[in-house]
Amino acid sequence: MSRKWKLSQKLIGAFLLVGLLPFCTLAAISLYSSSRALSEQAFQQLIAVREIKKGQLQAYLVDLKAQLTVFSQDPLCKTALVQFDKTYEAAGNSVSSPAWEKLAKRMINA
Repeated sequence: MSRKWKLSQKLIGAFLLVGLLPFCTLAAISLYSSSRALSEQAFQQLIAVREIKKGQLQAYLVDLKAQLTVFSQDPLCKTALVQFDKTYEAAGNSVSSPAWEKLAKRMINA
């Protein structure tokens, strides 16, 4: 069964096709472009966070190195570390012994 289309129906169909085809094409291009831009923006933000964290970590390590340098030159620190190490080993590798707590109190008050 073949159906004959009226001229008005053919014109409406043609105008719809001519009007919707560019609209759909433009919508697809816009979707692709915006998706790519959002991905790029998210990636750039991650890079920025990485650089900030890198700077923070480097500053922390420089500070830690300076503290270790100061502590390594302090005779009280050297003595305390030796005594804490001996007490730790004597208590069976534990910091919950009475001798450890006594030494800790003595070092805090020193």
